Amino acid sequence: MKKLIIFLTAVTIITVFQLSMYAQTKSNLFKNIEENIQINPMKGKFYPQKFYRSDYKGSNPEISLWIGAGFQEILRRAKPTEESGVVLYRSCNVIKPIEDSIIIREFKIKPEDISIALNHIASFLMKQKNGEEGYLSKKGAGIVTYNFFFIKTNSSIFEVAIYWDLYDLRWYVDGWEYEKDISWVRGNRFFARN
Repeated sequence: MKKLIIFLTAVTIITVFQLSMYAQTKSNLFKNIEENIQINPMKGKFYPQKFYRSDYKGSNPEISLWIGAGFQEILRRAKPTEESGVVLYRSCNVIKPIEDSIIIREFKIKPEDISIALNHIASFLMKQKNGEEGYLSKKGAGIVTYNFFFIKTNSSIFEVAIYWDLYDLRWYVDGWEYEKDISWVRGNRFFARN
């Protein structure tokens, strides 16, 4: 019985230590954590290829965007969606250089289906289509602050990066296949579905 009590005490101490280290680690990595960001998906049938177009002389009447080559590759995999109702997201800023794999693990990010995620990202963009203040960050530690979303297809995970271009006054959207070793500087903002 005495050995059992010693064992249970040791397990309790280790568990409390691990929980305090986890809380400390999280607070050392992230700030400005926002829970329960409410967005409404785009109304009606949403066609990603029609929305996400680089704006050449007003070719996209909804919003002025610049689409990077990496994101164009991602866009080819997306399908039209139709959703309704409020969707909840959460976001945070990183406060020191950090790798993607740590962000995914510590912020508990589950990459969202590509077609659904692109609908939701469009909703975020439309709320700030002219560079208004909002959930998408426009400023940070460096010249550019990126807003990141992790999305997935059946077999791959991708990162979508969005930033406000101060010179052209429009949103720049790009993306690439996930690499766990990519490291980001402080100030960048990450989003995840609740």
